[in-house]
Amino acid sequence: MDIEVHELVLPPVLVEVLSRLVDDLARMHEDPPADDPVWDRLYPSASPGAEDDAAIRELVHPDLVERRRASLVTIRDHLQGTRETDEGAVVLLDDEQCVAFLGAVNDVRLALAVRVDPGLFSDPDVEWPPRRPSVSERVMLELVDHLAWLQEEVLAAIDPETQAHYDTIGPSDNDDNDGGEGGEGGSDGDDAG
Repeated sequence: MDIEVHELVLPPVLVEVLSRLVDDLARMHEDPPADDPVWDRLYPSASPGAEDDAAIRELVHPDLVERRRASLVTIRDHLQGTRETDEGAVVLLDDEQCVAFLGAVNDVRLALAVRVDPGLFSDPDVEWPPRRPSVSERVMLELVDHLAWLQEEVLAAIDPETQAHYDTIGPSDNDDNDGGEGGEGGSDGDDAG
């Protein structure tokens, strides 16, 4: 059975930033913090009751933490081992590594969002943002959005039908902000893929 390898060509600065953020999360898993909103978001309560939650954590938490740590280390090593070309930094991943990559990117997105506002995920009825984010918070939120795009690109690489689905619905079919009359807005001609 042949293993399919996917080539991701990314801007070198994105690889550097993502590598550092993944490394930060991997280190967090080696020495878990006592009270950290990122940790609490990555490992939320499994049960509303404190006793039940403690019992579930005792059974599965160490294994979950170790598997996530190992996955983060693997992805960090792949990111740090990229080769640069004229097109960008090349990351080679097989299907299993792509799934780990998607998980690591998702963890980074959660960590960044929680750092901007720890209560971000606590109450779905609260309008967000409750205040105007600072410049550094806006940069982190832009990175969160960009990483969501990256996840879509990786998913499309391992499952081309995913991209075909997005290609058939198009931006005007699911975008409330169509740029005005005539439905011509929503794209400035700069395709992500």
